[in-house]
Amino acid sequence: RPVVVLSNNDGCVVARSNEAKAMGIAMGTPFFKVRDQVEAGRLFHEAELLGNERAGMLCGKCMLDYVRDGIADKAPVEVYASMAVFVSLVYPEATDPALEANRGLCVVGSTLHGQGAHAEAAKVFRAAAEFGRDGASQRYLGMLYEAGVGVPQSDLAALYWFDCAVDNGARDP
Repeated sequence: RPVVVLSNNDGCVVARSNEAKAMGIAMGTPFFKVRDQVEAGRLFHEAELLGNERAGMLCGKCMLDYVRDGIADKAPVEVYASMAVFVSLVYPEATDPALEANRGLCVVGSTLHGQGAHAEAAKVFRAAAEFGRDGASQRYLGMLYEAGVGVPQSDLAALYWFDCAVDNGARDP
């Protein structure tokens, strides 16, 4: 369980457990930023389970904001760990948290790509591709390398990721 220690004067994080570090919570982060994204995601997900479709979309927005926060300074393993923690806190009923984390990262990567944030999308796809062995993310990463979008163009890297995607059951788009 992630644990943080807050300063007594401004409510910023001054110490954190390894789980909190894995979530991407930086030293000096105002706690309301972390708490609000996860708490809102959890509440929207609960409303989604009760049939509110719009709440599901808002939960996805919380996920996007949570993963995207500080992404430029995160390694792909930190992006993956951050999503895994988000899933465990927001989707406690998930029977396969790793699968849900992969799905979430694939959705976030696709959203970022659609918004033109190609380098961020590549980092998110790489997190799911490397650490979650997610075939869909591996396929997307291969397409980015093939086109040189968000990553340097490389036919060799594209072939590698396409091969991984096939090995992990990805289908053609």
